[in-house]
Amino acid sequence: MTPAAVPRCATTLNPELDRAALDALLDQIRRHRPRSPWLKIGAAAGGALRDMLLCFDDEQAPQITVIDPLSDFPRQKATILRNLNRHGVDEQKVLFRLETSRRALPRELRAGNRYGLILLDRATSLRDMTHDLAWARLLQVRGLLCVNHVDDQHRAVQRALQRFKTVNPQYELAAKAGAMQILRKTARPAKPEIRFGDRLYALARSVVGGD
Repeated sequence: MTPAAVPRCATTLNPELDRAALDALLDQIRRHRPRSPWLKIGAAAGGALRDMLLCFDDEQAPQITVIDPLSDFPRQKATILRNLNRHGVDEQKVLFRLETSRRALPRELRAGNRYGLILLDRATSLRDMTHDLAWARLLQVRGLLCVNHVDDQHRAVQRALQRFKTVNPQYELAAKAGAMQILRKTARPAKPEIRFGDRLYALARSVVGGD
């Protein structure tokens, strides 16, 4: 088996988010200062994670839970910690959950955890993004739901997010730049944001359309 190529960010330690997307994300964080804790799905080399935490002084920085198997390249977790430490970011502010989003979500729902900011930064297929959008159930009212890969290169992600916004009018667009869309939760929906019909739609599209 050919080993997976090491992504460029593993050596540069820069965020994988495009510049416009990252600027929009950091701007919303500085403006609204979402309540701790936060959640991030996807880690890469920790560049975006680092820049998010650098918006705060150490004592004010939120606790961030990162859901990711950390299997994209060798020594991924060590690379992320080196990135944080090199820039003076307290690694104790980050809790790593080395598992997939699919495995982690049921446990989080049972525990009733709530987050002030959720960044979805891993899924690129319709089924995976539809699943990850279910994490919105754990977002606090007035919290920020940040979705990356919303661009013409990832039309499946565009479709998943558009359906989500149509079904859930309690989410208003706070910012849009590059491949990033940021939604603010204005009220708690009576029903879960992602329902059986959404999952069935994503499954059908993936079988018929290759999403």
